[in-house]
Amino acid sequence: MQQHIINAIDMYVNNPHKACWCDWQLYNHHGETGINRANRLKYYLIVSQSAYAKQPLSLYVQQRNEDDFFWEVLDKFMQKKMDSEFLRKICTTKSVESSKSSASQLNLQFFESEYNIKMSGQYKVDAKLLNGGNKSTSSLRNYINTVIPINFNAKNGSSDNSTSYSPYTYLFVNKSSGFDADESGITVSENDLTQQSTIKQSAHVIRKYLCKKDKVTLYFSKDLSKNNKMRELENYAAEVVYASIWQWFLGGRISTSLLRLNSSNEVAGICSKGLPGFIEFASMPLDQALMHKGLVSIIFYAYLLFEDDLHIKNIGLTTYYSGRLKGKTTAFAKIDHDYLATNWNPGGGYFVTQFPESKIREVVKSPLPYTFVQLFQNFRFSPGTKNGFFLQLGHTIRPKPNTTRCSAHASKFITGLLQRHYQRELKKTVEDFKLKCKEIDLLEEHVNSVFQQLAVYKLPDSKAKNMTKVLIKRIKSVALYGN
Repeated sequence: MQQHIINAIDMYVNNPHKACWCDWQLYNHHGETGINRANRLKYYLIVSQSAYAKQPLSLYVQQRNEDDFFWEVLDKFMQKKMDSEFLRKICTTKSVESSKSSASQLNLQFFESEYNIKMSGQYKVDAKLLNGGNKSTSSLRNYINTVIPINFNAKNGSSDNSTSYSPYTYLFVNKSSGFDADESGITVSENDLTQQSTIKQSAHVIRKYLCKKDKVTLYFSKDLSKNNKMRELENYAAEVVYASIWQWFLGGRISTSLLRLNSSNEVAGICSKGLPGFIEFASMPLDQALMHKGLVSIIFYAYLLFEDDLHIKNIGLTTYYSGRLKGKTTAFAKIDHDYLATNWNPGGGYFVTQFPESKIREVVKSPLPYTFVQLFQNFRFSPGTKNGFFLQLGHTIRPKPNTTRCSAHASKFITGLLQRHYQRELKKTVEDFKLKCKEIDLLEEHVNSVFQQLAVYKLPDSKAKNMTKVLIKRIKSVALYGN
Protein backbone atom coordinates (compact mmCIF):
# COMPACT_ATOMS: atom_id res chain seq x y z
CA MET A 1 0.00 0.00 0.00
CA GLN A 2 2.80 2.43 0.87
CA GLN A 3 4.38 1.92 -2.54
CA HIS A 4 1.04 2.59 -4.24
CA ILE A 5 0.87 5.93 -2.40
CA ILE A 6 4.42 6.84 -3.45
CA ASN A 7 3.43 5.89 -7.02
CA ALA A 8 0.44 8.22 -6.76
CA ILE A 9 2.67 11.12 -5.74
CA ASP A 10 5.06 10.41 -8.62
CA MET A 11 2.14 10.33 -11.05
CA TYR A 12 0.87 13.66 -9.70
CA VAL A 13 4.29 15.26 -10.24
CA ASN A 14 4.54 13.85 -13.77
CA ASN A 15 0.95 14.56 -14.81
CA PRO A 16 1.10 16.12 -18.30
CA HIS A 17 -1.80 18.49 -17.49
CA LYS A 18 0.13 21.27 -15.74
CA ALA A 19 -1.33 24.66 -14.90
CA CYS A 20 -0.50 27.75 -16.90
CA TRP A 21 -1.64 31.38 -16.65
CA CYS A 22 -3.70 31.20 -19.85
CA ASP A 23 -5.59 28.03 -18.88
CA TRP A 24 -9.24 28.85 -18.29
CA GLN A 25 -9.55 25.68 -16.18
CA LEU A 26 -6.61 26.56 -13.95
CA TYR A 27 -8.45 25.37 -10.83
CA ASN A 28 -8.42 21.80 -12.09
CA HIS A 29 -4.63 21.72 -12.48
CA HIS A 30 -1.59 21.90 -10.29
CA GLY A 31 1.39 24.17 -10.80
CA GLU A 32 4.87 24.48 -9.32
CA THR A 33 3.59 25.01 -5.76
CA GLY A 34 1.60 21.79 -5.96
CA ILE A 35 4.61 19.91 -7.31
CA ASN A 36 6.82 21.27 -4.52
CA ARG A 37 4.18 20.18 -2.02
CA ALA A 38 4.13 16.68 -3.51
CA ASN A 39 7.91 16.39 -3.42
CA ARG A 40 8.07 17.51 0.21
CA LEU A 41 5.35 15.06 1.18
CA LYS A 42 7.22 12.27 -0.57
CA TYR A 43 10.39 13.25 1.28
CA TYR A 44 8.76 13.06 4.71
CA LEU A 45 6.96 9.81 3.88
CA ILE A 46 10.20 8.15 2.79
CA VAL A 47 12.14 9.43 5.81
CA SER A 48 9.32 8.47 8.17
CA GLN A 49 9.36 4.82 7.17
CA SER A 50 12.19 4.20 9.67
CA ALA A 51 11.14 6.82 12.21
CA TYR A 52 9.32 5.06 15.05
CA ALA A 53 7.98 6.56 18.27
CA LYS A 54 4.97 6.16 20.52
CA GLN A 55 2.61 8.76 19.17
CA PRO A 56 -1.25 8.90 19.25
CA LEU A 57 -2.90 6.58 16.75
CA SER A 58 -3.78 8.12 13.37
CA LEU A 59 -6.81 7.89 11.13
CA TYR A 60 -5.34 4.92 9.23
CA VAL A 61 -3.68 3.13 12.18
CA GLN A 62 -5.57 0.76 14.48
CA GLN A 63 -2.51 -0.79 16.13
CA ARG A 64 1.01 0.54 16.70
CA ASN A 65 3.72 -0.84 14.39
CA GLU A 66 7.01 0.22 12.86
CA ASP A 67 5.35 2.07 9.97
CA ASP A 68 3.30 4.36 12.20
CA PHE A 69 5.09 7.57 11.30
CA PHE A 70 4.37 6.98 7.60
CA TRP A 71 0.64 6.81 8.25
CA GLU A 72 0.73 9.71 10.71
CA VAL A 73 2.43 11.92 8.10
CA LEU A 74 -0.24 10.91 5.60
CA ASP A 75 -3.04 11.40 8.13
CA LYS A 76 -1.91 14.90 9.06
CA PHE A 77 -1.47 15.86 5.41
CA MET A 78 -4.91 14.63 4.39
CA GLN A 79 -6.57 16.52 7.27
CA LYS A 80 -4.40 19.66 6.84
CA LYS A 81 -3.12 19.32 10.42
CA MET A 82 0.61 19.13 9.78
CA ASP A 83 2.74 20.87 12.44
CA SER A 84 6.42 21.79 12.46
CA GLU A 85 7.21 19.97 15.72
CA PHE A 86 5.96 16.71 14.24
CA LEU A 87 8.13 17.17 11.14
CA ARG A 88 11.15 17.95 13.32
CA LYS A 89 10.56 14.77 15.34
CA ILE A 90 10.46 12.68 12.17
CA CYS A 91 13.76 14.07 10.94
CA THR A 92 15.58 13.76 14.27
CA THR A 93 14.46 10.27 15.27
CA LYS A 94 17.36 7.91 15.81
CA SER A 95 16.65 5.59 12.88
CA VAL A 96 16.13 8.29 10.26
CA GLU A 97 19.73 8.38 9.07
CA SER A 98 19.50 4.77 7.86
CA SER A 99 16.25 5.67 6.08
CA LYS A 100 17.97 8.53 4.26
CA SER A 101 20.80 6.24 3.24
CA SER A 102 18.39 3.60 1.94
CA ALA A 103 16.30 6.14 0.11
CA SER A 104 19.36 7.63 -1.56
CA GLN A 105 20.09 4.23 -3.05
CA LEU A 106 16.65 4.43 -4.68
CA ASN A 107 17.65 7.70 -6.33
CA LEU A 108 14.91 9.66 -4.54
CA GLN A 109 15.20 13.45 -4.41
CA PHE A 110 15.29 15.00 -0.96
CA PHE A 111 16.14 18.59 -1.92
CA GLU A 112 18.59 19.15 0.96
CA SER A 113 20.23 21.85 -1.16
CA GLU A 114 16.92 23.71 -1.44
CA TYR A 115 15.58 23.06 2.06
CA ASN A 116 17.83 22.97 5.09
CA ILE A 117 15.64 20.70 7.16
CA LYS A 118 17.87 20.96 10.25
CA MET A 119 16.60 24.50 10.81
CA SER A 120 13.42 24.70 12.84
CA GLY A 121 12.20 27.56 10.66
CA GLN A 122 12.17 25.26 7.66
CA TYR A 123 9.82 22.85 9.41
CA LYS A 124 7.33 25.70 9.78
CA VAL A 125 7.66 26.51 6.06
CA ASP A 126 7.11 22.86 5.12
CA ALA A 127 4.17 22.47 7.51
CA LYS A 128 2.48 25.50 5.95
CA LEU A 129 3.16 24.17 2.44
CA LEU A 130 1.79 20.72 3.28
CA ASN A 131 -1.37 22.19 4.82
CA GLY A 132 -2.09 24.10 1.63
CA GLY A 133 -3.76 22.92 -1.55
CA ASN A 134 -7.36 22.15 -2.42
CA LYS A 135 -9.50 19.08 -3.01
CA SER A 136 -10.20 19.54 -6.72
CA THR A 137 -10.26 16.66 -9.17
CA SER A 138 -6.52 16.77 -9.83
CA SER A 139 -5.37 17.74 -6.32
CA LEU A 140 -2.68 15.72 -4.57
CA ARG A 141 -5.13 14.69 -1.85
CA ASN A 142 -7.53 13.34 -4.45
CA TYR A 143 -4.72 11.35 -6.07
CA ILE A 144 -3.91 9.74 -2.73
CA ASN A 145 -7.56 9.13 -1.84
CA THR A 146 -7.93 7.25 -5.13
CA VAL A 147 -5.35 4.73 -3.92
CA ILE A 148 -6.60 4.26 -0.35
CA PRO A 149 -9.75 2.16 0.13
CA ILE A 150 -12.46 3.65 2.36
CA ASN A 151 -12.14 0.83 4.92
CA PHE A 152 -8.35 0.68 4.89
CA ASN A 153 -6.27 0.55 8.07
CA ALA A 154 -2.54 0.05 8.38
CA LYS A 155 -2.89 -3.04 10.54
CA ASN A 156 -3.86 -5.26 7.58
CA GLY A 157 -2.47 -3.03 4.84
CA SER A 158 0.36 -5.44 4.12
CA SER A 159 -2.02 -7.69 2.20
CA ASP A 160 -2.42 -4.93 -0.42
CA ASN A 161 1.23 -5.33 -1.42
CA SER A 162 0.53 -8.71 -2.97
CA THR A 163 2.13 -9.26 -6.35
CA SER A 164 -0.30 -11.99 -7.34
CA TYR A 165 -1.83 -11.20 -10.71
CA SER A 166 -4.11 -14.20 -10.98
CA PRO A 167 -7.31 -12.10 -11.00
CA TYR A 168 -6.03 -10.26 -14.09
CA THR A 169 -5.14 -13.16 -16.37
CA TYR A 170 -8.61 -13.22 -17.92
CA LEU A 171 -7.87 -9.86 -19.57
CA PHE A 172 -5.39 -11.59 -21.84
CA VAL A 173 -5.50 -14.63 -24.09
CA ASN A 174 -3.37 -17.65 -24.75
CA LYS A 175 -0.99 -17.20 -27.66
CA SER A 176 -2.67 -19.92 -29.69
CA SER A 177 -6.20 -18.50 -29.32
CA GLY A 178 -5.76 -14.79 -29.76
CA PHE A 179 -8.01 -14.47 -32.79
CA ASP A 180 -11.74 -14.64 -33.46
CA ALA A 181 -12.45 -18.37 -33.27
CA ASP A 182 -16.05 -17.85 -34.42
CA GLU A 183 -14.92 -16.61 -37.84
CA SER A 184 -13.49 -19.12 -40.31
CA GLY A 185 -11.85 -16.44 -42.41
CA ILE A 186 -11.67 -12.72 -43.10
CA THR A 187 -15.04 -12.35 -44.84
CA VAL A 188 -18.76 -12.28 -44.10
CA SER A 189 -21.40 -12.71 -46.81
CA GLU A 190 -24.43 -10.45 -47.24
CA ASN A 191 -26.40 -13.69 -47.77
CA ASP A 192 -25.86 -14.44 -44.08
CA LEU A 193 -26.91 -10.99 -42.89
CA THR A 194 -30.12 -9.01 -42.53
CA GLN A 195 -29.84 -5.23 -42.75
CA GLN A 196 -31.54 -3.53 -39.82
CA SER A 197 -30.83 0.17 -40.15
CA THR A 198 -28.54 2.93 -41.41
CA ILE A 199 -26.49 5.11 -39.05
CA LYS A 200 -25.32 8.52 -40.27
CA GLN A 201 -23.59 9.89 -37.14
CA SER A 202 -20.16 8.56 -38.07
CA ALA A 203 -17.74 10.05 -40.59
CA HIS A 204 -19.20 7.43 -42.97
CA VAL A 205 -22.68 6.05 -43.52
CA ILE A 206 -22.86 2.83 -41.51
CA ARG A 207 -25.14 -0.09 -42.32
CA LYS A 208 -26.20 -2.16 -39.32
CA TYR A 209 -26.64 -5.88 -40.02
CA LEU A 210 -27.87 -8.80 -37.93
CA CYS A 211 -26.51 -12.33 -38.29
CA LYS A 212 -29.28 -14.56 -39.68
CA LYS A 213 -27.91 -17.67 -38.01
CA ASP A 214 -27.74 -16.67 -34.35
CA LYS A 215 -29.96 -13.55 -34.56
CA VAL A 216 -27.69 -11.90 -31.97
CA THR A 217 -24.38 -10.89 -33.55
CA LEU A 218 -24.33 -7.42 -35.11
CA TYR A 219 -22.10 -6.17 -37.94
CA PHE A 220 -21.46 -2.51 -38.71
CA SER A 221 -20.47 -1.97 -42.31
CA LYS A 222 -19.27 0.76 -44.69
CA ASP A 223 -19.90 0.48 -48.42
CA LEU A 224 -17.06 0.36 -50.91
CA SER A 225 -16.79 3.66 -52.76
CA LYS A 226 -16.88 3.41 -56.57
CA ASN A 227 -14.88 6.63 -56.92
CA ASN A 228 -11.91 5.52 -54.81
CA LYS A 229 -12.27 1.76 -55.11
CA MET A 230 -8.60 0.72 -55.21
CA ARG A 231 -7.60 3.10 -52.44
CA GLU A 232 -10.39 1.83 -50.18
CA LEU A 233 -9.57 -1.81 -50.92
CA GLU A 234 -6.00 -1.05 -49.93
CA ASN A 235 -7.28 0.45 -46.66
CA TYR A 236 -9.52 -2.58 -46.09
CA ALA A 237 -6.56 -4.91 -46.32
CA ALA A 238 -4.60 -2.84 -43.80
CA GLU A 239 -7.55 -2.68 -41.40
CA VAL A 240 -8.15 -6.44 -41.44
CA VAL A 241 -4.48 -7.10 -40.67
CA TYR A 242 -4.33 -4.38 -38.01
CA ALA A 243 -7.33 -5.82 -36.15
CA SER A 244 -5.65 -9.24 -36.19
CA ILE A 245 -2.53 -7.83 -34.55
CA TRP A 246 -4.65 -6.25 -31.80
CA GLN A 247 -6.47 -9.54 -31.23
CA TRP A 248 -3.18 -11.37 -30.85
CA PHE A 249 -2.67 -9.50 -27.59
CA LEU A 250 -6.21 -8.89 -26.27
CA GLY A 251 -8.39 -11.49 -28.00
CA GLY A 252 -12.16 -11.14 -27.58
CA ARG A 253 -11.89 -7.61 -26.23
CA ILE A 254 -11.04 -6.42 -29.75
CA SER A 255 -13.63 -6.26 -32.54
CA THR A 256 -12.96 -8.22 -35.73
CA SER A 257 -12.70 -6.45 -39.11
CA LEU A 258 -14.10 -8.48 -42.03
CA LEU A 259 -14.59 -7.96 -45.76
CA ARG A 260 -18.28 -7.83 -46.69
CA LEU A 261 -19.06 -9.92 -49.78
CA ASN A 262 -22.09 -9.41 -52.02
CA SER A 263 -24.12 -12.17 -53.69
CA SER A 264 -21.51 -12.35 -56.48
CA ASN A 265 -18.78 -13.06 -53.90
CA GLU A 266 -17.18 -9.68 -54.56
CA VAL A 267 -15.97 -7.24 -51.92
CA ALA A 268 -18.76 -4.68 -51.38
CA GLY A 269 -17.60 -3.10 -48.13
CA ILE A 270 -15.95 -3.73 -44.78
CA CYS A 271 -17.57 -4.83 -41.53
CA SER A 272 -16.73 -4.40 -37.88
CA LYS A 273 -18.16 -7.30 -35.93
CA GLY A 274 -20.08 -6.03 -32.91
CA LEU A 275 -18.86 -6.95 -29.44
CA PRO A 276 -21.44 -8.58 -27.10
CA GLY A 277 -23.26 -6.07 -24.92
CA PHE A 278 -20.92 -3.25 -25.88
CA ILE A 279 -21.45 -0.05 -23.84
CA GLU A 280 -19.53 3.02 -24.95
CA PHE A 281 -17.25 4.73 -22.45
CA ALA A 282 -18.96 7.97 -23.48
CA SER A 283 -22.31 6.79 -22.11
CA MET A 284 -21.04 5.79 -18.65
CA PRO A 285 -20.41 7.94 -15.56
CA LEU A 286 -16.63 8.10 -15.14
CA ASP A 287 -16.61 6.80 -11.56
CA GLN A 288 -18.65 3.78 -12.64
CA ALA A 289 -16.47 3.14 -15.69
CA LEU A 290 -13.28 3.17 -13.63
CA MET A 291 -14.55 0.30 -11.50
CA HIS A 292 -13.92 -2.11 -14.37
CA LYS A 293 -10.66 -3.62 -15.53
CA GLY A 294 -9.13 -3.54 -18.99
CA LEU A 295 -8.53 0.17 -19.63
CA VAL A 296 -4.81 0.17 -18.90
CA SER A 297 -4.05 -2.71 -21.25
CA ILE A 298 -6.00 -1.06 -24.09
CA ILE A 299 -4.17 2.24 -23.62
CA PHE A 300 -0.82 0.43 -23.50
CA TYR A 301 -1.42 -1.33 -26.82
CA ALA A 302 -3.00 1.75 -28.38
CA TYR A 303 0.29 3.58 -27.89
CA LEU A 304 2.37 0.60 -28.96
CA LEU A 305 0.30 0.09 -32.14
CA PHE A 306 -0.05 3.76 -33.14
CA GLU A 307 -3.81 4.00 -32.46
CA ASP A 308 -4.56 7.73 -32.66
CA ASP A 309 -8.36 7.48 -32.64
CA LEU A 310 -8.90 6.13 -29.13
CA HIS A 311 -11.83 8.40 -28.35
CA ILE A 312 -14.56 7.69 -25.81
CA LYS A 313 -16.94 6.09 -28.34
CA ASN A 314 -14.34 3.60 -29.61
CA ILE A 315 -13.73 2.00 -26.22
CA GLY A 316 -16.27 0.58 -23.81
CA LEU A 317 -17.38 -2.46 -21.84
CA THR A 318 -18.13 -5.84 -23.38
CA THR A 319 -19.25 -9.17 -21.99
CA TYR A 320 -17.29 -12.03 -23.46
CA TYR A 321 -16.34 -15.64 -22.79
CA SER A 322 -13.03 -16.16 -21.00
CA GLY A 323 -11.42 -19.56 -21.29
CA ARG A 324 -9.30 -18.85 -18.25
CA LEU A 325 -12.37 -18.04 -16.15
CA LYS A 326 -14.42 -20.74 -17.90
CA GLY A 327 -17.34 -18.36 -18.18
CA LYS A 328 -18.45 -14.89 -19.17
CA THR A 329 -16.92 -11.74 -17.77
CA THR A 330 -17.07 -7.98 -18.37
CA ALA A 331 -14.07 -5.78 -19.17
CA PHE A 332 -13.06 -2.86 -21.36
CA ALA A 333 -12.79 -3.44 -25.09
CA LYS A 334 -11.93 -1.59 -28.30
CA ILE A 335 -13.72 -1.19 -31.63
CA ASP A 336 -13.05 0.69 -34.90
CA HIS A 337 -9.60 0.15 -36.41
CA ASP A 338 -9.78 2.16 -39.61
CA TYR A 339 -7.94 5.37 -38.66
CA LEU A 340 -4.42 3.95 -38.88
CA ALA A 341 -5.26 1.97 -42.01
CA THR A 342 -6.68 5.02 -43.76
CA ASN A 343 -3.90 7.43 -42.80
CA TRP A 344 -0.84 5.17 -43.04
CA ASN A 345 2.09 6.33 -45.17
CA PRO A 346 5.16 4.24 -46.09
CA GLY A 347 7.37 3.80 -43.06
CA GLY A 348 4.75 5.13 -40.66
CA GLY A 349 5.48 8.83 -41.12
CA TYR A 350 3.31 10.83 -38.72
CA PHE A 351 2.58 7.85 -36.45
CA VAL A 352 6.24 7.05 -35.76
CA THR A 353 6.85 10.67 -34.83
CA GLN A 354 3.64 11.04 -32.81
CA PHE A 355 4.26 7.89 -30.74
CA PRO A 356 8.01 7.80 -29.95
CA GLU A 357 9.21 4.36 -29.02
CA SER A 358 11.23 5.70 -26.08
CA LYS A 359 8.10 6.33 -23.98
CA ILE A 360 6.61 2.85 -24.31
CA ARG A 361 10.05 1.40 -23.65
CA GLU A 362 10.14 3.22 -20.32
CA VAL A 363 6.74 1.76 -19.40
CA VAL A 364 7.96 -1.75 -20.22
CA LYS A 365 11.13 -1.17 -18.24
CA SER A 366 9.34 0.43 -15.27
CA PRO A 367 5.56 -0.29 -15.33
CA LEU A 368 4.62 2.46 -12.89
CA PRO A 369 1.95 5.19 -13.01
CA TYR A 370 4.43 8.03 -13.55
CA THR A 371 5.85 6.39 -16.71
CA PHE A 372 2.42 5.32 -17.96
CA VAL A 373 0.83 8.78 -17.62
CA GLN A 374 3.37 10.24 -20.04
CA LEU A 375 1.73 8.30 -22.89
CA PHE A 376 -1.34 10.55 -22.82
CA GLN A 377 0.64 13.53 -24.13
CA ASN A 378 0.86 11.83 -27.53
CA PHE A 379 -2.70 10.73 -28.24
CA ARG A 380 -4.86 12.85 -30.53
CA PHE A 381 -7.91 11.45 -28.72
CA SER A 382 -8.13 9.35 -25.57
CA PRO A 383 -10.07 9.47 -22.28
CA GLY A 384 -6.99 11.01 -20.65
CA THR A 385 -6.08 13.49 -23.40
CA LYS A 386 -6.84 17.18 -22.96
CA ASN A 387 -8.12 18.59 -26.25
CA GLY A 388 -7.68 22.25 -27.13
CA PHE A 389 -10.46 24.80 -26.79
CA PHE A 390 -11.06 25.26 -30.52
CA LEU A 391 -11.15 21.51 -31.17
CA GLN A 392 -13.70 21.13 -28.36
CA LEU A 393 -15.74 23.97 -29.81
CA GLY A 394 -15.66 22.46 -33.29
CA HIS A 395 -16.86 19.09 -31.99
CA THR A 396 -19.59 20.77 -29.97
CA ILE A 397 -21.19 22.58 -32.91
CA ARG A 398 -20.80 19.79 -35.49
CA PRO A 399 -23.73 17.38 -36.03
CA LYS A 400 -21.60 14.33 -35.14
CA PRO A 401 -21.06 13.19 -31.51
CA ASN A 402 -18.50 15.13 -29.47
CA THR A 403 -15.51 12.92 -28.66
CA THR A 404 -13.19 15.56 -27.18
CA ARG A 405 -12.14 15.87 -23.53
CA CYS A 406 -11.67 19.01 -21.46
CA SER A 407 -8.91 19.38 -18.87
CA ALA A 408 -11.17 18.46 -15.95
CA HIS A 409 -12.37 15.22 -17.59
CA ALA A 410 -8.86 14.22 -18.67
CA SER A 411 -7.38 14.92 -15.23
CA LYS A 412 -10.14 13.01 -13.44
CA PHE A 413 -9.59 10.03 -15.73
CA ILE A 414 -5.83 10.00 -15.15
CA THR A 415 -6.36 10.27 -11.39
CA GLY A 416 -8.73 7.29 -11.59
CA LEU A 417 -5.98 5.18 -13.14
CA LEU A 418 -4.14 5.38 -9.80
CA GLN A 419 -6.50 2.80 -8.33
CA ARG A 420 -4.56 -0.21 -7.16
CA HIS A 421 -6.33 -2.58 -9.54
CA TYR A 422 -5.08 -0.47 -12.48
CA GLN A 423 -1.54 -0.34 -11.09
CA ARG A 424 -1.61 -4.12 -10.92
CA GLU A 425 -3.14 -4.38 -14.38
CA LEU A 426 -0.27 -2.31 -15.79
CA LYS A 427 2.29 -4.73 -14.38
CA LYS A 428 0.33 -7.71 -15.67
CA THR A 429 -0.02 -6.09 -19.11
CA VAL A 430 3.75 -5.68 -19.42
CA GLU A 431 4.31 -9.18 -18.12
CA ASP A 432 1.89 -10.67 -20.67
CA PHE A 433 3.36 -8.54 -23.48
CA LYS A 434 6.85 -9.89 -22.81
CA LEU A 435 5.53 -13.45 -22.62
CA LYS A 436 3.72 -13.26 -25.96
CA CYS A 437 6.67 -11.64 -27.70
CA LYS A 438 8.80 -14.68 -26.93
CA GLU A 439 6.69 -16.51 -29.53
CA ILE A 440 5.85 -13.68 -31.85
CA ASP A 441 6.49 -15.99 -34.79
CA LEU A 442 2.95 -17.31 -34.16
CA LEU A 443 1.61 -13.83 -34.84
CA GLU A 444 3.69 -13.53 -38.00
CA GLU A 445 2.37 -16.89 -39.20
CA HIS A 446 -1.22 -15.79 -38.65
CA VAL A 447 -0.68 -12.46 -40.41
CA ASN A 448 0.83 -14.31 -43.37
CA SER A 449 -2.30 -16.47 -43.57
CA VAL A 450 -4.41 -13.28 -43.62
CA PHE A 451 -2.37 -11.96 -46.55
CA GLN A 452 -2.98 -15.24 -48.41
CA GLN A 453 -6.73 -14.79 -47.95
CA LEU A 454 -6.56 -11.17 -49.08
CA ALA A 455 -4.85 -12.35 -52.26
CA VAL A 456 -7.88 -14.55 -53.06
CA TYR A 457 -9.99 -11.41 -53.40
CA LYS A 458 -7.18 -9.56 -55.19
CA LEU A 459 -6.91 -6.77 -52.64
CA PRO A 460 -3.84 -4.53 -53.01
CA ASP A 461 -1.72 -5.23 -49.95
CA SER A 462 1.42 -3.08 -50.24
CA LYS A 463 0.17 -0.66 -47.55
CA ALA A 464 -0.80 -3.52 -45.24
CA LYS A 465 2.58 -5.22 -45.67
CA ASN A 466 4.50 -2.03 -44.98
CA MET A 467 2.37 -1.32 -41.91
CA THR A 468 2.86 -4.86 -40.63
CA LYS A 469 6.61 -4.68 -41.14
CA VAL A 470 6.88 -1.45 -39.11
CA LEU A 471 4.58 -2.69 -36.33
CA ILE A 472 6.29 -6.07 -35.91
CA LYS A 473 9.70 -4.39 -35.82
CA ARG A 474 8.44 -1.95 -33.17
CA ILE A 475 6.91 -4.73 -31.07
CA LYS A 476 10.13 -6.74 -31.14
CA SER A 477 12.25 -3.70 -30.31
CA VAL A 478 10.13 -2.69 -27.31
CA ALA A 479 9.99 -6.27 -26.00
CA LEU A 480 13.76 -6.64 -26.34
CA TYR A 481 14.35 -3.43 -24.38
CA GLY A 482 12.23 -4.70 -21.50
CA ASN A 483 14.18 -7.95 -21.05
